[in-house]
Amino acid sequence: MSQFLLIITKEEPEIVTTLVPVGPNPTHMICPHCYAEIDTTTKSEPGLIAYISGAILCIIG
Repeated sequence: MSQFLLIITKEEPEIVTTLVPVGPNPTHMICPHCYAEIDTTTKSEPGLIAYISGAILCIIG
């Protein structure tokens, strides 16, 4: 009767993180999910408080 010992090692994937500058300017980066090269953009719009404040300032004068 012979006995065998089988050892299976599983290599963990290496996790690489990069700091992407966040701000109002476009940034070129690689998507962490699909690895596609993308350029980010931001779009800012005034919120409801800005419109209400503007209306109140117009009424007050």
